[in-house]
Amino acid sequence: MNTFDAHRLCHLAADRGLADEVMERLLRGYHTEGLDVADPVVLERLAVEAGLEADEVRALLAGDAYAERVRADERRAAELGVTGVPSMVIDGGAPVSAVQPPAALRLLLENTAQVSARPVR
Repeated sequence: MNTFDAHRLCHLAADRGLADEVMERLLRGYHTEGLDVADPVVLERLAVEAGLEADEVRALLAGDAYAERVRADERRAAELGVTGVPSMVIDGGAPVSAVQPPAALRLLLENTAQVSARPVR
């Protein structure tokens, strides 16, 4: 599945202050509802449900807006060593899978916070 347009849509959403809403809707659509987030019709519907304007979403999907930002994200992910999605890079550390039980993610974040809070000597 090619999610390039979904990533472009996330950049538009970020510029409109709706990044969290759009990302949540895309993830729920894909993981919970089994929707094809590579399908432009599905992307438009989910984006509008999350609060974006339909005309703006259609224009984005018809053009190449935000393509370079997504390519830059891809380059940055490769530089960080990300090889799969979803991945997280916490406080500049090595990439880790974001598909983990909630308790494991919590432990990871707590351990990172403890290390970050230590004074540098």
